[in-house]
Amino acid sequence: MTESNITEENQHIGYYLIDYENVHQAGLDGIEKLTENDKLVIFYTTNAETLTFSIYEKLVSCKAEIQLYKVQCGGKNALDFQLVTFLGYILGNNPDIDCHIISNDKGYEYVRSFWKEKNVEIKMSSDIAGNVPKLLPVVVAPVQPAPTAKTETDFDKAVKPLNLSKEEKHKVCGIFYSTGNIADTEQRMTKLYKILVKHFDLEFADKYYSALKPLIK
Repeated sequence: MTESNITEENQHIGYYLIDYENVHQAGLDGIEKLTENDKLVIFYTTNAETLTFSIYEKLVSCKAEIQLYKVQCGGKNALDFQLVTFLGYILGNNPDIDCHIISNDKGYEYVRSFWKEKNVEIKMSSDIAGNVPKLLPVVVAPVQPAPTAKTETDFDKAVKPLNLSKEEKHKVCGIFYSTGNIADTEQRMTKLYKILVKHFDLEFADKYYSALKPLIK
C-alpha cells in the first residue's frame, strides 16, 4: 500500500473509495470530473476485475491519483472490511478529508452513521458522478409497552382473604378449574368439594369450598 502523506495543505483532498465488486464499471461514471487534488482508490476482487476500453481510456486520462487494491476472496465481505479499514486510516490522519464511498451496498450506512456521531460526514453514491443510491432505512426498535399490573381475576379475589401460599393457591386453582367442564351447577359443586376433601384436611377443605362456591353459577 502506498501511504499518502496527509497534511494541512491537502486537507481538502477528495477520496473516492470504489467498491468495484458492487458497482463495477458503472461506479466510475463521472471519473472525468476528478482533479489532481483527488484520490481514486479502487477495491476489486477476482470476481470483478474487467474493464472496457472506454473505461480504461478514462482511467489513463484521469487527473486524480489512482490506487488499485486487489482483495483476496478469502471470506465474506472481505472487500467491505478492507475498504472500511482504509477509510478509518484516512480519517485517523485527518478527519477533514472529503471522503466518498462508491457502492450500492446499504451496509455502508452503518459506517456513515458511526462517523456522523463523530461529526464526520461520509458521502455515499452509486458512482463518482454523485448519483445517490436508495439509502438504508433507519430501523427503530419497537417501543416496549410499560409493564401493567396483573389483572386480578375473580378466583384471585375469592381466595385473597385466605392468604394462601403461592404453592397452595396454585393447587386450589388447578382443582377449581378442573371442574369447569361440568355444566350442572350442583354436580360441579359436589365434585369440587369431594376433590378438596381428598387433597386437604377437612377444616381447610371447608374454607376453600366456602370461598370458591360463589364463583360457581
